[in-house]
Amino acid sequence: MVPRNRGGKSSRDDGRLNVMSGSTNTDSNLATFREDRGELKRDVAKLIQHFRGEATNRVQNAAGQIDRAGKELRLLRRALKNRLLCIAATR
Repeated sequence: MVPRNRGGKSSRDDGRLNVMSGSTNTDSNLATFREDRGELKRDVAKLIQHFRGEATNRVQNAAGQIDRAGKELRLLRRALKNRLLCIAATR
């Protein structure tokens, strides 16, 4: 009598079953998942770092523009003050 197939793959001519261990397959899947999760964490960290760098650059650029505008305003005030003094002195 030939043994009945119990769900495994029968790849042998002698009727024995070739069954892969379920825990081995699960361990392999978990290892792959952990590797993928680790790569995803690294990618997200790099993306966050990139966004922070962009935000920092934008803030620095805005601060530089404000600083330059402040310097121009001070120069214009001085020029206007000097001009008014010259006009008042000629009257």
